Amino acid sequence: MVGDEVPRDDTQDERVADFLKSKGVRLECPACASPEANTDEATGLEPTFPFYPKEHGSAVPRAVLPIYVLTCRNCGFIRVFDRKIVGGAA
Repeated sequence: MVGDEVPRDDTQDERVADFLKSKGVRLECPACASPEANTDEATGLEPTFPFYPKEHGSAVPRAVLPIYVLTCRNCGFIRVFDRKIVGGAA
């Protein structure tokens, strides 16, 4: 469901970073090259991308894609990763 609250895991940043590094992902910000990033800034909420029906005017998503959000603490650049693929990190 959209907006379901989930507890914040303080070790999440490290686990997500370790998984991404193991896959060859560069953690430096692609915009400013800063090494400083946070994961999922919305404490208590699980970030998702909503999927809306093709019918025009629908305000309610039919499904969601759970994601990890990495935000650069220097410039604010945002990257997202599929939570189902990174799954072992959670």
